Amino acid sequence: MKKTFTINISGSVFHIDEDAYEKLQNYLQMLSAHFGSTSEGREILQDIEARIAELFNEKMQTEEKNVIIESWVEDVMERMGKPEDFME
Repeated sequence: MKKTFTINISGSVFHIDEDAYEKLQNYLQMLSAHFGSTSEGREILQDIEARIAELFNEKMQTEEKNVIIESWVEDVMERMGKPEDFME
């Protein structure tokens, strides 16, 4: 049995398992560190979070599950790009 958390991404509420939560949190923290705290950087992060929420909603509908799992986070990271991709 795994712990699950309830999170809010771009105004959408999701349930996420513990491993997926840690991976997603690390990803978002790295993006935040890269884009900084400028108003432009915050806007970019909001757009990224909105797209992540869309991708999770799509996954929930196609796979008929209601808890985000680690493989979904990995899929989203692959589609969105890793922070290292933005750092060049």
